Amino acid sequence: SRVLRTRSNHDMLIDYDDSGAIVVDLGSHTTKAGFCGDDAPKVLFPSDIGVIRKDATAHHFHLGTNELCYRRDFMEIKQPFVDGRVDDWELFEALLTTVIEKQLGVAPKAHPLLMAVPPYSDNARKERTMEICFEKLGSPAFFVAKTPVLTAFASGQHTAMVVDSGHQMTCVSPVQEGFVLSKPCVWNSKAGHRISMEVLRILEASPEPVRPRYSFTRKRHADGRSELVVNDYPNTHHSYTRWALMEIVEDIKATQFEIPESPLTDTSSVTKGKHTLPDGNTISLGSERVGVPELMFTDSPEPSVQEMFMQSIQKCDHDVRQVMAKTTILTGGNTLLTGFVQRFEKEVASRTPSIAKTKPPIAPTNSMERKSSVWLGGSILASLGTFQQLWISSSEWNECGTSVVHKKCP
Repeated sequence: SRVLRTRSNHDMLIDYDDSGAIVVDLGSHTTKAGFCGDDAPKVLFPSDIGVIRKDATAHHFHLGTNELCYRRDFMEIKQPFVDGRVDDWELFEALLTTVIEKQLGVAPKAHPLLMAVPPYSDNARKERTMEICFEKLGSPAFFVAKTPVLTAFASGQHTAMVVDSGHQMTCVSPVQEGFVLSKPCVWNSKAGHRISMEVLRILEASPEPVRPRYSFTRKRHADGRSELVVNDYPNTHHSYTRWALMEIVEDIKATQFEIPESPLTDTSSVTKGKHTLPDGNTISLGSERVGVPELMFTDSPEPSVQEMFMQSIQKCDHDVRQVMAKTTILTGGNTLLTGFVQRFEKEVASRTPSIAKTKPPIAPTNSMERKSSVWLGGSILASLGTFQQLWISSSEWNECGTSVVHKKCP
């Protein structure tokens, strides 16, 4: 049962003796959700959404891996996010509601909700997020925390440089004593999706057809032979075909790509790799194995990740640069590319001797932990006794409106 102890009209301490706060990190690639105090999210959920439009106003949503893997005529794959920010609020609400009610299997009215937002998300989006949580979901309490702060908490740090390279964006954020220093934050769209699009171009240029999993079946003959049967689905939306191909791209990135410790001037020495496609055919990869992911460390057309790090450090006040440069945390699925951590460490070390002697970056070796560090930080934060007075209660929302989010969630 829920216990409310009123301290004042604008200060309420909310405790739950039999259920905890919900923690949600809606990433542009994967949504993570679970309960505070847990050491891992209970739900890992694709942020892509299948949309079938019935008419100009009515449409049906398909969410989750099983729903998306089942091809449907005219189903379009859409995203709530553009450049890491919420762009389609209807899709955002559908994703959030499905994760809480169907995946976690709880009523949002029974649990406080902590949500993570990137440091470059504007005030209007924070206000809209809070409005949806109180007005549509009926949350009893709400808090929004910036992702770099949560990442730092997950690593036991209160002051650090947080380098988050995810699906749509890469962002470098200084965190000082649990607060993001907004002005020195640097971000751009040179991230996992950029690499994926380059791989997709390679697949599309392949002389052999690259077939997504839905587009073929295997027929077994009585003599044991297996025959590939290509399916004809003329009503498949082009966005679904691309989504299915991106599943193959992710496999290639994880198994074939690597980043050398230093830029290669001669890529002819790169060991060729072969990747087996879902239909059994193989594709050969040569210099692309290092050339494509190298774009993360190349200052064209946008700054490299190490240059972004230096820009952020230089934007910090002079008296805190040394402290900031000593502790760096790497997070986000894109940093799991083989060799990313080692290359980043070497590039930064060569650029920062005049600022401070840097330590090796903190980068959890467990891939799930690195992907979920934002969520884990939220789980830790929401379970602290000292945090409970920071919740924005529904009564505060009713009395103060959207302005309260800027006061309590800076």
